[in-house]
Amino acid sequence: MRCTFADVTLIYFYKYFGALHLCGCDVDFIFQALSIRSNYYTAHFKYVVDQIERPTLEQLQTYYPKVYQLYQMRNQIYDRIDRSGYRKMPKDAYQQWLKSAEKEKREQEERLSKMLLINIKR
Repeated sequence: MRCTFADVTLIYFYKYFGALHLCGCDVDFIFQALSIRSNYYTAHFKYVVDQIERPTLEQLQTYYPKVYQLYQMRNQIYDRIDRSGYRKMPKDAYQQWLKSAEKEKREQEERLSKMLLINIKR
């Protein structure tokens, strides 16, 4: 299984902070929706192009404008994903990040425990 930096970030926020909301939007939902849409448009475009014997882009634009629109839509979704910073994460980078996240969690828990002890003593 391959993980991306975006996957790791979403896992981190869900694990330690619950669902992350930005402007009322669930980031995980947005990435899942974009991924599903990109997969759909890729499969749809491939199917349609295979049915018309794989013409060139120029031929698509001239003779098959609706198929060319499908091609453009697919590319727009991929561009949006690329602009979001979505990248595949190497396994060793994921392991390093996971260790640092676990260390940060322990440190936060220790700080919280100390704060609670101070407040209890008062």
